[in-house]
Parts: sequence; structure tokens; C-alpha cells
Amino acid sequence: MAEQQETFAGVRSYTAQVREVVEILTVEEGMSLADREPLFVAKTAELQSFADDKTYNAMAKMMTSFQVSLFAGAELTDYPHDNLNLEH
Repeated sequence: MAEQQETFAGVRSYTAQVREVVEILTVEEGMSLADREPLFVAKTAELQSFADDKTYNAMAKMMTSFQVSLFAGAELTDYPHDNLNLEH
């Protein structure tokens, strides 16, 4: 039972980290793309700091690989942020 509780605690921690990444990437939060990039970089570095956790390291590696395309065109503020904005 204690082992399961430890596993569930780990999953809750991973879920909280993913939610933080989603908040950073969510356009509705009111921050510009350029303002969100440093937060994304900081979150990536935070996840990389958990050197003994393979899940966090995999998340950081994936985030690093997506960073260039996620924030491409950050200086183009007059363009839609996503497909939903494009349709409007």
C-alpha cells in the first residue's frame, strides 16, 4: 500500500508540472508569445534539474525540441496565435 501511495504522489507531481506547462502555453492567459518564452525556458531548466528523474528529463528534452517552433514568429503580434484565432 505504501508503494502505491508513493507512485500516486509521483504521478500527482508530474501532473502538476504538465499543468504549469499548459498554463505557460495558453494564449488566454493574456501574455504575449515573447513574454511566455522565458517562462517556458525556465520551466524546461527546472525539469532538467531533476537529474535523477527520467520522466522529468524526458519532458525537458521534448520541451527543448519543441521550443524553436513554439515560439517562432513571437515578434509578429498582429497574426493569429492559433487556428481558432485564425478562424475568427
